Amino acid sequence: MLNIFPKLSEIPQELIVEKSIEQGSSLINGELVRLDTDSQDVCSPIAINHGGELKPVRLGSHPLMNHEIAGEILASSISAMRSEVWKSKSIDYRASCIEEFIHELAKYKDEIVRLLMWESCKPMAEAISEFDRTIEYIRLTIDAYREMYSGSETQYSNGFAGKIVNSPVGVVLAMGPSNYPLYETYSLALPALLTGNSVIMKVPRYGALLHSSIINLMQGAFPAGAINVIYGKNEETINPIMQTGNIDMLAYMGSNMFAEPIIQSHPRPYKLKKLLGLDAKNPAIVLHDADIEETAKELALGALAFNGQRCAAIKIIFAHSSIYNELMEVLRREIESEKIGMPWDSDVRITPIFDRNRILYLKTLMEDALSKGAINYTNGGGTVLHTIFIPSLLGNITPNMRIYSEEQFGPIVPVVKYEDLDETIEYVSNSDFGQQISIFGKDEKVIADLARAYYLQCGRVNINTKCQRGPDIFPFTGKKFSGAGELSVTSTLREFTLRGVIAGKDNSITNGVLGMI
Repeated sequence: MLNIFPKLSEIPQELIVEKSIEQGSSLINGELVRLDTDSQDVCSPIAINHGGELKPVRLGSHPLMNHEIAGEILASSISAMRSEVWKSKSIDYRASCIEEFIHELAKYKDEIVRLLMWESCKPMAEAISEFDRTIEYIRLTIDAYREMYSGSETQYSNGFAGKIVNSPVGVVLAMGPSNYPLYETYSLALPALLTGNSVIMKVPRYGALLHSSIINLMQGAFPAGAINVIYGKNEETINPIMQTGNIDMLAYMGSNMFAEPIIQSHPRPYKLKKLLGLDAKNPAIVLHDADIEETAKELALGALAFNGQRCAAIKIIFAHSSIYNELMEVLRREIESEKIGMPWDSDVRITPIFDRNRILYLKTLMEDALSKGAINYTNGGGTVLHTIFIPSLLGNITPNMRIYSEEQFGPIVPVVKYEDLDETIEYVSNSDFGQQISIFGKDEKVIADLARAYYLQCGRVNINTKCQRGPDIFPFTGKKFSGAGELSVTSTLREFTLRGVIAGKDNSITNGVLGMI
């Protein structure tokens, strides 16, 4: 089965990476600074098949910054904030800068989509969607910003007149994840910029090279210090600048495991404003009257799109005992029919996994579950072929198994048989996580009753559909350990601002002042 990996002659010519990207510089205080530091080689999870022998593909390298350079970046961001080189500019000026930036960014679509496939192994359709969605999200955000903050009316109450005003938070550290290195990174960094903050953007560990052209565009689009870019390890760059206490806000999409030490590095974590999208263990509840065929299709898509490497993926399924056997058979067929291949293959969902450590973790979860009585329903499920993990459907899942409560973030689909819906309510209530949940069934009253119980614990309840982030007008949030704050076209803007009031007694002087603001 290693023939899944292509020969060089089998790769579409326009997708071949002909020249490595040696990203030796970064954007610091408005300049593209060449860095004399160690570098990190970037190799694709895709290997080339040479007569049955798999050979790695080196894509390039990026710098590994140290704490001294990170300190320079922080100083630049603080200086930009104090000098008001960016925050004092008008709404239209900041919006026009970002509009021009994304206009230029759109010209790099082919290059960025190609790198999303080679670095992250994102299927081509999803890579194109991620690029298009990023551009559209920022355009919608600009429109929303102009509408929300183009001018506020004076409000009157109890003899007072006042205006609610919004100001930037300060220095924002924006950190996107490796699974959506373009969309999640820039849907944090650009709204933070738009609202007048100075931004330190940390490039994700995986998916780093696609930013190489983008930071060149940033240099021409924004004033010095408005946005600076960090490459490297958190412990060498992020933790040291956090320890200064001069980061005002952390906007982070990723794992609790990495977020916690970053937050704890801040000497006054209560002062640090946070916008966090973290881990999830999203359940799907299949009721006794669910449409088995349609539900199985939606479950497979929700659990396995992009190898299940999405925080909003379905991570565990609860199936009523009366339909458990039928569902497992149909779901097995759906999972075994998933196309495994390279990102440019049509209709593929299962591609090489970009983080090799994740493969080892998935194997330990499988071994733990099987040793405690789980049943592997899929032929070859859990087999590792270089960087491909064959999807596995696990049944007979019980609470003593790690996969019952731990987020797998990969193509393992665990299913729990339940008798009473109270079992599912108890699971959701006791879980550390609370991002989303899906309910599949036909009885409107039962679904409504469950939705009332679940939405107290989860950020979103989905009815007969998979867990997901979009549409972007809906708030994307998490309760408990799954996040803090709220992401959407409009709510993200509010997260990156501080509300204040200018008010006085309702008289001619107060009204005159308010009219000028």
